[in-house]
Order: sequence, then C-alpha cells, then structure tokens
Amino acid sequence: MIESGAIVHAIAAQCEALMPPDRQAETLTWMFAALDTVEPPLWHLQVIDTLHPGEEWARLRRPGAVEEAKVRLQALSACLDGRSYLLDRFTAADLLMVTVLRFIRHTDLLPLGFPAARRLRQALRGAAAFQAALREQLAGYARHAPAAA
Repeated sequence: MIESGAIVHAIAAQCEALMPPDRQAETLTWMFAALDTVEPPLWHLQVIDTLHPGEEWARLRRPGAVEEAKVRLQALSACLDGRSYLLDRFTAADLLMVTVLRFIRHTDLLPLGFPAARRLRQALRGAAAFQAALREQLAGYARHAPAAA
C-alpha cells in the first residue's frame, strides 16, 4: 500500500486505540473527511504557493484557493468546538487530519482565524511519536533521493 489513508486504516483496524470499536463509524467518517473534504483545497493552495509561486495564473488563482481553504477550516473548527480531538480522544482520524493540516504550514491561515484547527495540529505535532514517525519518513526520502550531479 502506498496511499496514506489506506495505510492508516490498515493499522487502525488492528489497533483499538486508533479506531475504538464503539467509534469505528465516526472514526472512518472523519478519516474520509480529512482526505476527501479538507485535503483537496489545502493541497491546492500548497501547490500554488510552493510549486508555482512566480507564475501569473497562480497569482490570479491564489485568492480563490485561500477562500476555499478557509471554508474547510471554518467547518473543521466548528466541528471541533473547543475539543482537542475530532472524537472524544485521539484516533486515526486525528492523525490523518493533522497530516492534511501540514499542507498549509507555510501560511498564516491557522494562527489567524482557526484556533481549534491549530490546536489539533499542535497537539499531535508536539507528540514524540509523531516527531519520530516524521523523522523516519524524511530519512527514507533522503535515502532514496537522487544523487547530486
């Protein structure tokens, strides 16, 4: 498996901490929401900003992309409603949502208007297990990077 959602689901299906038996449907709903509802506009903004920053079409498209991202972040923040996690405790859904929120870490969107989404991202980002997994992922990229010419 190479898709993050499929990998997280396969692991979560075997781990009650990541997918509580009494909250499986809600966990899956939030997992799909992260990948199919929240991710597309955030990913689009990241692509505009990081892959096409000097292009005219990107300059023209960016305001609309920011507004689309804000709509999703507002809905997410409203659902969090003061909670630290999407459900009543950390689940695989939080892991995927935080991964998606990382796509806009280069912007000021979360600090400016979406404190609930920012708290969710910070809660996991500061976790030692998340940091270790991220280091391992980046090390894998480094090991397989093409050699410099």
